[in-house]
Amino acid sequence: SGAPAGACSSFDRALALPPHEKDAAVQQDLARAQQEVTDRLQQARDHGPVLVRYRDEVPDEYNLHSVTISIDFQPVVTRDKNAAALHSPEFTQLYAGPLPAGQHVLVVDAVHTCKTGQGVPCARSELHRVWSFETEPHAPTTVELRAYADPGEDGQPARPTAALTVR
Repeated sequence: SGAPAGACSSFDRALALPPHEKDAAVQQDLARAQQEVTDRLQQARDHGPVLVRYRDEVPDEYNLHSVTISIDFQPVVTRDKNAAALHSPEFTQLYAGPLPAGQHVLVVDAVHTCKTGQGVPCARSELHRVWSFETEPHAPTTVELRAYADPGEDGQPARPTAALTVR
């Protein structure tokens, strides 16, 4: 319906939910939507500045092991060795650059591990989230990613998750 970036995030979420008997068809739809995003961006004439900021406020029993941020299916940030430095109450700028005006897809893949000796329930967590956002020609766009933990239920450990704000 003219929103391939939004379709990409929806198809990605669908692949994470059962039943999986239609996964092949959903993957084909995802590939088609990804190609449409890429084709539209190659045709764009105007660009706008984009700033990506990240804040990891997951509880102290977790340690950010790695984070990769991709825009339009291309990694723009990869932090492995020093990812734990992103654990802060303040946002950290991770990316700044021009993007073609139009719809974009942002993918975050992060791994939180458990710190030893914390004495609280903790489970290694692999986070994969996909969002769509839009940029305007010659207008700055700020994308803020916030990692936090959903509280665990019935004695289960909290699970790291993420939220996106675009302004």
